[in-house]
Amino acid sequence: MTSRPSVGIQRPRQRSISGSVPRPPNGGVQQSQSAAAAGGASDRIISDIAFDGGRPATLSNGRLSTPHGLNIQLPALGNGNSPEIGGGVPSLGASDGSAPSLSKPASRGRTGLRPNALSQLSSTSGGVRLSTVGTSSPGDGVRAPRPQSPPPMPVRPGRQPPRQARKAASRSDALATAAKKDSRLKPYILEAPPCAPHLRNEKYADFFPWMGNHPEDILTEQTTRQGFYDKTQVSQNEHTTARPTLWPVFKRQSGVQVLSSLFVSVLEQRQSHGRITTASTFKPPPRVTLTDTKREAWLRDLANPGVPLRRLSRTIPHGIRGKALLEQCLSKNIPTGRAVWLARCVGANEIRAFKRKGAGGAFAMGGEVKWIRDWTAFVEQFVDIVIGNCGEKDWKAKISYAVRLSAHLFSEHLLDREHYLDWFTAQLETCSLERLPMWLLMLQIYWQELVQHRRYGRRLAEALLKKLQLASASEDKEVFAPITQRISDLVTTLIISNRECFVIPKVWADYRSTLESSIDRAKPNVASAFENVRRRNDRLSPPMHRRNGKSGDMPKRQLIQILDAMRTNVDVDHLSNVCTSIIKDRGALVQVLLEWASSPYRVGASRVYLVVRLLRRWNRGGMDTDEFILDFLSRSRRNTGICSHNIYLLVAELVRSRHFSVTRYLRWLMARGALGGYQTLDPDEACDRRLLAELALGSLPTHVKNLRKMLLEGVGFSVQDEQQCIHRVKHTISALLPDFFGPADLSESNEQYPMECSLDSLKLLSRTIKSEISLWLRRQVSLHVVQGVPVGPNNWRDLTIEVGISAITAEQFTVIRRILEDFEDFSILADVLKMASSSDNSIVLASVADTVSYHLETLTAIGAAGECFEVLLERHRSLKVRRVAEKFLLVSLFNLASAIPGKRESMQHLAGELAKCDQRTAVAACSPVSDHMTDVLQSTDADFNEDIERLLSSGTSMDKHTLARLFETVLSRMESAWGDSEPQLLNFGFLLARLRTFDERTFDDLMRKWICRLLLTISRPTLSQTLPPLVNSRCVALSTAVSCSADLLDSKVHELDEITAANVAAETLELLFGGDSDRFSPVDYDSYHFRLEQQRFVAENPRETLSVMRRAIERGSTKIKEIHQDILGNLLASVSFTSALRGYIVRDTEITHSCLIHPLTKLPPDGSWRLKQIMDRLLEGSNSNGTAADYFIDLRYTTLTQADLSEMDPEVQVTKVLQIADEFSLPFCQIKLQLIFNSEKSSVSTDRTIGQITVTTSFFHAISSAIQNQNFAWADLVSALDDDVARYIREHAEEQLLNSAPFSKNCLTSNFQLSQCQETDESSIRQFMPVIENTSFSIPATGVPALAPILVDKINGLAQYISFRDNDVGRALSDDACVQRQTGAEQFCEARLWIIMFLRLVVIHRNMFQSGKTSSWDQSRLIISICSLLQNEHVQRDEFISEYAYDVATYIVDELSEEARAQCTKFLKDKTHEPKFQHLFGYQEGSGNGLHVVQRDKVSPFHVRRWEILSEPTPNVGENDTSLSLTLFRARKSHSHRSTVR
Repeated sequence: MTSRPSVGIQRPRQRSISGSVPRPPNGGVQQSQSAAAAGGASDRIISDIAFDGGRPATLSNGRLSTPHGLNIQLPALGNGNSPEIGGGVPSLGASDGSAPSLSKPASRGRTGLRPNALSQLSSTSGGVRLSTVGTSSPGDGVRAPRPQSPPPMPVRPGRQPPRQARKAASRSDALATAAKKDSRLKPYILEAPPCAPHLRNEKYADFFPWMGNHPEDILTEQTTRQGFYDKTQVSQNEHTTARPTLWPVFKRQSGVQVLSSLFVSVLEQRQSHGRITTASTFKPPPRVTLTDTKREAWLRDLANPGVPLRRLSRTIPHGIRGKALLEQCLSKNIPTGRAVWLARCVGANEIRAFKRKGAGGAFAMGGEVKWIRDWTAFVEQFVDIVIGNCGEKDWKAKISYAVRLSAHLFSEHLLDREHYLDWFTAQLETCSLERLPMWLLMLQIYWQELVQHRRYGRRLAEALLKKLQLASASEDKEVFAPITQRISDLVTTLIISNRECFVIPKVWADYRSTLESSIDRAKPNVASAFENVRRRNDRLSPPMHRRNGKSGDMPKRQLIQILDAMRTNVDVDHLSNVCTSIIKDRGALVQVLLEWASSPYRVGASRVYLVVRLLRRWNRGGMDTDEFILDFLSRSRRNTGICSHNIYLLVAELVRSRHFSVTRYLRWLMARGALGGYQTLDPDEACDRRLLAELALGSLPTHVKNLRKMLLEGVGFSVQDEQQCIHRVKHTISALLPDFFGPADLSESNEQYPMECSLDSLKLLSRTIKSEISLWLRRQVSLHVVQGVPVGPNNWRDLTIEVGISAITAEQFTVIRRILEDFEDFSILADVLKMASSSDNSIVLASVADTVSYHLETLTAIGAAGECFEVLLERHRSLKVRRVAEKFLLVSLFNLASAIPGKRESMQHLAGELAKCDQRTAVAACSPVSDHMTDVLQSTDADFNEDIERLLSSGTSMDKHTLARLFETVLSRMESAWGDSEPQLLNFGFLLARLRTFDERTFDDLMRKWICRLLLTISRPTLSQTLPPLVNSRCVALSTAVSCSADLLDSKVHELDEITAANVAAETLELLFGGDSDRFSPVDYDSYHFRLEQQRFVAENPRETLSVMRRAIERGSTKIKEIHQDILGNLLASVSFTSALRGYIVRDTEITHSCLIHPLTKLPPDGSWRLKQIMDRLLEGSNSNGTAADYFIDLRYTTLTQADLSEMDPEVQVTKVLQIADEFSLPFCQIKLQLIFNSEKSSVSTDRTIGQITVTTSFFHAISSAIQNQNFAWADLVSALDDDVARYIREHAEEQLLNSAPFSKNCLTSNFQLSQCQETDESSIRQFMPVIENTSFSIPATGVPALAPILVDKINGLAQYISFRDNDVGRALSDDACVQRQTGAEQFCEARLWIIMFLRLVVIHRNMFQSGKTSSWDQSRLIISICSLLQNEHVQRDEFISEYAYDVATYIVDELSEEARAQCTKFLKDKTHEPKFQHLFGYQEGSGNGLHVVQRDKVSPFHVRRWEILSEPTPNVGENDTSLSLTLFRARKSHSHRSTVR
């Protein structure tokens, strides 16, 4: 084909520069085009220049020079400033017989050349100058512009090589020029020129190298004359043109259609003839047995990237498989891609070997799966071993290679992915912190695969949290700080992107704090993610454990627990901050504090003073505490469970410190009309009115007292009688302390009020009288402080008496202390203790120290304990300078220092002084009643005196025999002195204490034997008469006596009769709680010290004390002496016993249940009746109020009568207990319920089952009433029940709830409306569901299998009810189609509460769906039903329901059996493509990497053989040699004989 000019464009004549330039053969000058590359410019310069000769021209300094002296000046070339010429320089070339061109021809597809940009060439005498249009000047010699030339014709096809060939040629020329020339001889190889047209089969047009056999190589006459040309094969039938034949056909109307059909048929034939139809000839490279040398050589070639794989694929050495293959790859450092190729070759041969062995079908598949799993295990072992060799030579490179190779094998699906991910997760879970960084690096490779499946994502989250917990708790925190930071970053990333991985309800309680501390909650997205995870885990955590009244879900209960834990470690400032942070409402906070201070179910006055300090602090801070107190008083009428005298004491303390406005209270009373209609003001009146008669009047002004007097007289209360009672009490006290009060203080009272009152009723006085008497006593004590040195006889001053010391005696202090203790006015007692601490009497100082120790909790709450101790310690130091410190004072100070927190240094100093005191050899008077010790010793037998004096005065060691003989001698003398005065018995105790210093271990063994012998003695005094002197002398401890009694009662060696055992148990209980008396009797030093030892033992040994109580109650239920029966009854009703038991029940609930309640509840009803009486007394709380009918006149005590719970029927008792249960009485009500149900359970009557069911039913109805009344204390009561009782209640609630659920087959009728029973059903859910949740601890570990089908059917019916007709999953659940009766939104709203309820039931009974007793069919139905709910569009819009349902499904799927998992996966895989289900079950959407095969119009996934995807399978290239046959894709041959897929 010849290039021709365009139509309508006249091609101008070319002028030659020189006449000697030959013209082309075609008669025209060949036109060349040039395009200069310009940076940003679009102009082009084209010139036609003719040169003489064939030598090239050179370009230098902007001037083009030729060999003939032709210079062409190119201005502005390369400077980038010319508007017509770019920054590029055109290339010039020359050829013989043709005009050279300035540049290469313009390629196709580029911007066309502009005619006005053509270059003009002008000739002068000096040469030829090249210029552009618009840039010529008159000096150039150019008279007129040349006519513009038209654009050149395109290059004829085949005349010029393709662009790629030109680029390759230029690149190869450049490389050849740059490289050093090779001077060696090489054979000449004729290569096709790059411009030759390319044909099929790697051939070129018109290029036939001379071989001697081509027709062109034969020289004939015709070829010589005419040349050689290809002859066109013309059909013999075509003698002329076909136009006359075809044209009439085309002229018809259907001619074009006929022509189209012809072309289509031609194309179809062409496609069918070019399609690949041959079968696949793929075969993996064969394996051949080679020698070791050849095998090594082959492996070295494989490691060499220069050796092609096609050459290596001819044969593969046999024997390289499994772990050896991996080790060879590592040792030879084979590139990863080639190592994977080798693994594919070996694997393909191994898998095909199973089929060649004759096994087919399932056996072949099983063998293939087994081989792949074994191969995966080899890879796992290989990686583990390489990582384990960390630290050896080249360990970094080896580990890097192993990790990279395993990652490639995993990504190419050449491993069992599930097995490999399981192994990797297990390694991450079990690896040490030292190896953890390596696994964290590998974690980044498999991160996406792990988090996209629930099974691995959950384990990953747990493993990270576990390692983070270990690293945080490690001793080398600084060493593991980078690891901790890295894990924290991973955890943060995981919780943000895949928070569902942290839905781990089973271990959430263990890792919650770790997760919370590892993330930065200051970031909003992280905080929201953590809150979402916390909420979801809490919803999935059923109350499977007993609560025991210690659930911290309520702020009020949480605050009560904190207050109950307060003992001697009181920090008011910190406690105030804690209280205000727990309860934000100040009014509610004060209400809780006042209820706690006045609760009859709490012990001690310390709580009153602690609340007083808090109220004072808040009042000073601006809080209106008066309003809150008045509001509490107004509510006290409805709240009968308070101790009114605690409220009066609290208000009296606030009035004293001026933190409560009495005027405001009086106005409040008058404004409310609280006193209207009342003619009297009895002690049992409501607190808001009775407080008027209980106010402290010491600091009130006169007008307030007058207003109070007026209000009291209005209700018939005589203020004059109140004053008379005050004077009678003063007169009675002055009679006990004749030398304490001056004559002026007693003259008036003796004359006007000669009648005395009984001090036994001091506790029953009103708070007004108590306050006045307390202030009067404090004033009198302050008057006994020495103000100046007294003048003695003969006007000499007694310089032995210090100024500023207290002159109070021990007897006076004892009386005043007892009065203030009965008044419970410990703030005044604290002032008295501070003043008495300045005494120089050691007995007074020791008594003060014991008093502080005895009331340490109360004085700590007041804030005076530490100050009193410091004053006592300073006084002891000042007295120690003048005289030797007495041992009993050191003992008291040491006991006090050991009880006060933060006094460790003082305690050590006092312990050193005690050790020095024990080392003294002289007989010291260690007690105020030990002055007659020498007289007692001298009055006895001479041998006894000499023996004692000789051994004790020696001060040396003493052997065991001598010590035992002397011990028995002293004890025999002491036993003979039983019945004498207590000081004499105490002296024997001091002698025994002296003996103990010689050999403590031997002495303690002798003492234990003697106590055991004493317990077995029939005629002897009680333990409370014999042991207190020995305990005070520190020769025996209470713990020794209690342990001896326990060993004797629980021992099988000494079989005691019932009476003896009961007497021993009662005496042991009396030893711990005896000594209390309602009569007023001042306690001396020794008795008070023994009472302190009792209190310390009870506080420090709860288990031993509760065991003593249990033995006494067990033995006391049998035959016992009448005297011991009375003693036991009085002890069990004493204040000390009930107070100790209350404290144990509140503070040590678990120990109380295990040591006392549970053993006693197992006794028959006649054996546990005493415990019932005790619990009834504790629940009634009548003794704690202690009121009187009229104690202003005759002070007669009258107890308020209350109904005894034990006299009621069990059905009434459970209802009564549930009514009085609150946050304070809860632990006592729990024990009472246990006793009620156990008595019914252990009843010997024939109708005990009926009775138990009746009681349980009554309790169930009482729970329903409590739920309706918003009383939530029943939940903790239920948790304390026996498992059988709780199981019956739970089953009853479940039955009622499931029966009220309307979702069954009858609900699918068209006339069913859920809204008709919606209100009743919702009330049933709110009534029964809390009962089921709180009794869930009674569910056995294996669940309730019988409930599973019922629950699944209900959920199935619910899913059908809210599903639409077009929901495939919903229709698959049942054969009956769900008829659409209402709109979907209405159906969902009606069923929303039921969805939550059923999901909660599944969580509660989760063990039922995890045990082997539940069929996999029920498990599958449950999961599919929940998945059906998740696919409902209205459920998906409800964020809470969708999230909760998905979490429940996750919870069940985590422990689902493999059979049930496979069933669910098979069903959901065909029905839905939800990503959440794929994440839940770990399956991929479809299989075969998206490839499907169509057979008989049926589309099915096509599974690819991963092991046979080889890049170079054989050295011979075939038409269809791929592992995946090309015929499946209808591939056809391309022009280059390469198969393509269309």
